[in-house]
Amino acid sequence: VFLFAPFLLALLVAWALSPFVRWIHERLGLSRQLSALGLLGLVLVCLGGLAWWLLSAGVGEILSLAGNWESLVASFQALVDGLGGRFSRWMSLLPASVQTAVDNMVSQLFLWLETAIPLFLSSAVERAADLARGLPSFAVASVVFLMAAYFFIADFPRLQSAARTLPPGPRRLLSQVKKAASAGFGGYIKAQVILSIGVFFILLFGFLLIRQPYFLLLAVALAVLDFIPILGSGTVMVPWAAADLLMGNYR
Repeated sequence: VFLFAPFLLALLVAWALSPFVRWIHERLGLSRQLSALGLLGLVLVCLGGLAWWLLSAGVGEILSLAGNWESLVASFQALVDGLGGRFSRWMSLLPASVQTAVDNMVSQLFLWLETAIPLFLSSAVERAADLARGLPSFAVASVVFLMAAYFFIADFPRLQSAARTLPPGPRRLLSQVKKAASAGFGGYIKAQVILSIGVFFILLFGFLLIRQPYFLLLAVALAVLDFIPILGSGTVMVPWAAADLLMGNYR
């Protein structure tokens, strides 16, 4: 799958960019090869500029987060202490049996966290190491993808003509595979990507509105979390909102 992934992605990019290449070829009179090269270069420049802006802003926020770590921990501790005080006052109004049951639940939660957090951190470190080891392969795959994308875009009409000359059996099979992939897996990925992008911009605007200092970092992290079907951004946003409401931070 890894060997064919750059070519499949390049074919998908060629299919998406082919109408724009045809428009440039017909309107400006440039050759299809030159149109494909120019459009692919423009897309790469735009994506590179966006990635550079996101990376520079993200690194700046990470450095700021590291510099203000102690104050953030202190503010988080104050939030926990405030919630603990409110929770203790509410608990004093409940019967003794209910208080005992809640205390047992809280103790079990802390015991679970003591084992879950180290496992999560070790897993994160292992994944980071795997990503670092996979950077050379990713670089090679990126070069293969760019070359394949250029050739596919430049010769996309020939590829379409070649596909039409296939016998009816293979052509019908490819059509069924295309429909199943676009309706099933492709539709799911498309929906998740659209939702994650929408969540990113909604959170980015909201964090800017309330002047959250780490607006970009939080928006990206929560958008990635929203891409995970079981978790979602509400895993963080709902407890965060509930804690702010309980502490009177209505803004």
